[in-house]
Amino acid sequence: MADGSENRPVFELPAFARAAQEQPAAAHVSASHEIRGEEQALAEDLPKDVHVLSARDRAQQHDLATVRASIRPEARIQGIILEGGTAPNVVPDRTVADFYIRYPDEVYLQQVVEFVDNAAKAAALATGTKVKIDHYGKDLDGIGVATLGELGFAYMKMFGATNVIPEPGKPQGYEETGSVSRDIPGIGLTAQSSTASNHTYEMEADNLREIGHKGFTIDAEAMAAVLFDFATHADYRDAVKKEFTGIKALFAEYQAALKKVYTVPTVPDPK
Repeated sequence: MADGSENRPVFELPAFARAAQEQPAAAHVSASHEIRGEEQALAEDLPKDVHVLSARDRAQQHDLATVRASIRPEARIQGIILEGGTAPNVVPDRTVADFYIRYPDEVYLQQVVEFVDNAAKAAALATGTKVKIDHYGKDLDGIGVATLGELGFAYMKMFGATNVIPEPGKPQGYEETGSVSRDIPGIGLTAQSSTASNHTYEMEADNLREIGHKGFTIDAEAMAAVLFDFATHADYRDAVKKEFTGIKALFAEYQAALKKVYTVPTVPDPK
């Protein structure tokens, strides 16, 4: 914010917000598939394909493979088996798989989620078991505000942030669920605090090293500086509000337009 001080970054209204370290992830839904059946001893006369392991294998290997061949290439279906029994010679009465289903926007994402859910339902029907589906988490697009993003970006560079990515990235909300940043303007600042890959023990260890301390300090300094400017400049608050209100209206139009693009075919009933 330009205020006559040579030590403060000059603010200009840009077209996009920028990220200091990471590009945003796609929207995603977290889903748990619990399949229930009858516990049975593993024997040669066990009815074929009528137990929870067959249902799980069918859903993951056959039905999901069919789904992947039919969806847009940007979609991702990632899954692991959380529970699959406790004894090698016993078919369990319960198995649980966990999935992350991802796509760049939430409109087509919902269609992919339905594909995955239907694969689990089909496997349960084919094997005489029952499935419980729980969509326990959801991360969706929020609204990014460049008036906050560019100022925070400038402060992070001024305070010494490293591994800065100067090119504008995809605008994003300051929290992953989209449920807050779609209604309240804000910003999330993340300075580099590790040189390791995300979600690794090496990244965790960097928290206690100099690079971690420096990154956290830069985050705090940049947050305080942006908050000070926001609190002491009425014209800046007006600019943030004006941009947020305008983007929120455009975002609603964008969502409506996506629904027209990702139309679901109308399939008639068999005669």
